[in-house]
Amino acid sequence: MDVWIEKFNHEAMIICKDSARQKIRYAFTHNIVEKLVADPKKFNAATCLDEFNDQCAKYKFLKNEHWAIPTINIMMKQYHIFDSMKMDKGAGLLDELARNLFLNFTTLVDASKLAPKLAKDMELYLLKTPDHPQQVTLFDCGFFGILFMENFNGKVMAEFDNNYCPDLRRTLAADLIEARENQDSVEKLMEEELNPK
Repeated sequence: MDVWIEKFNHEAMIICKDSARQKIRYAFTHNIVEKLVADPKKFNAATCLDEFNDQCAKYKFLKNEHWAIPTINIMMKQYHIFDSMKMDKGAGLLDELARNLFLNFTTLVDASKLAPKLAKDMELYLLKTPDHPQQVTLFDCGFFGILFMENFNGKVMAEFDNNYCPDLRRTLAADLIEARENQDSVEKLMEEELNPK
């Protein structure tokens, strides 16, 4: 997932540079998210400040082999938890971790001193998640997480279902192989395959 996160962030920055109307979207890596989902009483903002000072706004995390996308929507002044396996009662598998992340992120914004007004405003944000697709399998939550990140515009989630996953698998594999960061490695592997010694 972290490789895709890097690709997502790179593309988001290019899109924002090309269009002033685009909102900035950024996904933190697993490293910082592991720190942000800690119990708020034990959270140490200093451990996240370096990465945070450059980035903000959207996260992913994993627990019990399940992915969900907690989102801090600064534009709408809301928190969202996009979980493709919500329980009938409305509570997802990862709600407690998401709530920890939201509290710790507010603490981190305050500790960074980059946006004091934002830190105060975030204390008033409400948890309000727009309707979003639910998976029918037990193994597509990672792909749904990616689809949530790509298809949420800050107000509504585009419609999709499990039928998108097979094509998404192929597209992601091709995108990751063809990513500019992999070109030397792919060419070397191809050369070794085509010309064995």
